[in-house]
Amino acid sequence: MKGSFANSLIWKPFDSRYDNMLRRWKDHKYLIELEMTVSSQIGSMVLLSKLQEMVDVIEKQCHTQNEFTEESEREQIGELSTRTLFSS
Repeated sequence: MKGSFANSLIWKPFDSRYDNMLRRWKDHKYLIELEMTVSSQIGSMVLLSKLQEMVDVIEKQCHTQNEFTEESEREQIGELSTRTLFSS
C-alpha cells in the first residue's frame, strides 16, 4: 500500500492532483476581490452623499448671506439717496 501511495504522488502532476482545490482557491479569491470592490464603491457613495449634503448647506448659507447683503446694500443706497436729497 505504501508503495502505491508513493507512486500516485510521484506520477500525478500537481495541477491534476489539486485542481479542485486550486479552482476553489481562485473562486474564493474572486469573491473576496468582488466584496472589496463593492465595499469600496459603497464607501464612495456614502462619502459622495455626505459631500453633497455639505455643498447643499454651504449653498444655502451663501444664498442667505447674499440675500442679507443685497438687503443691506438696498438700505444703504436708500439712506444715501435720502441724505443726498435732503442735504442739497
